[in-house]
Amino acid sequence: MARKTERNIINAIDVGTSKALAVIAAADEQHELDVLGVGVADTEGMRKGMVTDIDRVARSIYRAVSAAEKMAQHAVEAAYISVTGAHLTTNTAHGVTSVMNPHSITAEDTQRAVESTRGLRLPPDKEIIDIFEQEYAVDGHEGIREPVGMSGSRLDVQVQILTGASAPIHNLVKCLARLDISVLGLIPSAMASGEAALNDDEKEIGVVLMDIGGGATDVALYKRGAMAHAFVIPVGGDHIDNDIAIGLSTSIGEARRIKLKYGNADPQADHDAQPVEMRLVGREETSQVPQSILTEIIHPRVEEIFELALKQLEEKEPMVAIPAGVVLTGGVAHLPGLARVAGDVMRTHIRVGAPRGVRSNHEKVSGPEHATAVGVARCAALRHIAPAEPPVSLWQRAASLVQRAARGIFKEYNPG
Repeated sequence: MARKTERNIINAIDVGTSKALAVIAAADEQHELDVLGVGVADTEGMRKGMVTDIDRVARSIYRAVSAAEKMAQHAVEAAYISVTGAHLTTNTAHGVTSVMNPHSITAEDTQRAVESTRGLRLPPDKEIIDIFEQEYAVDGHEGIREPVGMSGSRLDVQVQILTGASAPIHNLVKCLARLDISVLGLIPSAMASGEAALNDDEKEIGVVLMDIGGGATDVALYKRGAMAHAFVIPVGGDHIDNDIAIGLSTSIGEARRIKLKYGNADPQADHDAQPVEMRLVGREETSQVPQSILTEIIHPRVEEIFELALKQLEEKEPMVAIPAGVVLTGGVAHLPGLARVAGDVMRTHIRVGAPRGVRSNHEKVSGPEHATAVGVARCAALRHIAPAEPPVSLWQRAASLVQRAARGIFKEYNPG
């Protein structure tokens, strides 16, 4: 097998509310990934997908990246990063351009068409993060995925414009800048997870991807092979932990342990006769409660997540028009009974997704909780190996300024 070149090495970092995951992978021309290194660390300094403490987040990322670097024997100097948070929104926009040579549409023509969609008016505290093509039309003929090489004089494009609040984006970039890691691109978590866990048939006929993380749930609707809508619900697994802690008078850490060991979201499940053993806050002795009580605490919050998702989705598309149903990713997807509750609320087919098309001996990239990081790498590979460079977005120009400033301020920073 030919040796992978440095050009095809992709560094991806998923900075979640609960975990930071770094993946170093080699990508071939078919955009298949060979995972070379993986690093995972508990995240500190994040809340609901947004940075609340730059120093603590930087240290968390450092631990994850260092582990991946050691495994891959490869230094991470630049990376693609996942982004989430309730501040993210998507807008559908239309662009058009005249084709320079009607005998053959070029990549430059498609770039001009995409650039023509940037007229979206935004508040001063918001900015465009990226633009994702959905489909093209050539001389009025719609539904074209790849117009390059076709003949025509007019090129239309429909895109999804991802926007976000400037401050959270810049704060995330600063965390990477403290580690002297350049940010090559920001990939929305739902899109990344969809790229990793969905197959082409699902995306073509219509499917919903829900990535349920610690602090937020990222949702994306796919139709006709492309992301048609995306949004973020600021509710996730951490809220379940908090409910358990309050309901059972225990600590957040103990609540998380209880959820992982005994948790079940389905009130109709046959619960184990073994009671839940736990430590109460401020007391030495342990206490016991039936597992059914734990489920009574977990179920309403899980139900709320799917009800919120359903409400927003049906403003765009009724679930009956999404034949492939819902695919669940994220760490919370491991929770027993979750898929059953999702099906009851959304009344459609539910499956738990995991990264596809990945060559790796590492179990750390095989679960639904790894879909975002692997998907970031896959999205990056699609761009990294593409013949034409995408236009530089506004956030990339801003990120460059932030990174240069941060390196000057924090050049002596040494994460311990």
